[in-house]
Amino acid sequence: MNIDMYEEHANVIRGMYRRDKALAKHAYRNLSDIFIQDSVANIDEPFYGTSMSRKGRVLFELQGLFI
Repeated sequence: MNIDMYEEHANVIRGMYRRDKALAKHAYRNLSDIFIQDSVANIDEPFYGTSMSRKGRVLFELQGLFI
């Protein structure tokens, strides 16, 4: 999944959080799984300064909703 789609999904989850926290948490877990799959697929590439680091930052910001 490219970074633009990833950020779009994150925005949807933020909006969803206001209406249904349980569903938003489920969607967050799915996005986390996609991040892990992308990480494994790109294991030979550097992490810092790439789209993977941007995806990690988006995921970290979303995590704040559920703490």
